[in-house]
Amino acid sequence: MGPDGAHGLSAQERDAIRFGVAQGITGRAGNAPRGWRRWAEEALHPPRPWRELLLLVLLHTTLTVVWLGGYALLLSKARRVLEGPRTRRAFERTTGVVLIGFGLALVTAGGSP
Repeated sequence: MGPDGAHGLSAQERDAIRFGVAQGITGRAGNAPRGWRRWAEEALHPPRPWRELLLLVLLHTTLTVVWLGGYALLLSKARRVLEGPRTRRAFERTTGVVLIGFGLALVTAGGSP
């Protein structure tokens, strides 16, 4: 074989040949050795790593539940502080200053609507 793989065939051409050979082997299963039949079955129907995928799904679900549970716990603890009158006044002052700043930016931009 040359540097381009199977005598310069593209990956699509190699896959087409592989698929055709596998179909030929499974079509005449009585004439092909058992190892070739096994190869043909795997070429036509590749095994799916369902155990690994299931493990990843379970891991992702567990991490999501723990992460969101942490958010809920943190917010429930911070609720008393965030609902206090001092914090509310600070939020109102901050948003007021930001809105006034946006208004001034619009006025000084001088662009047409």
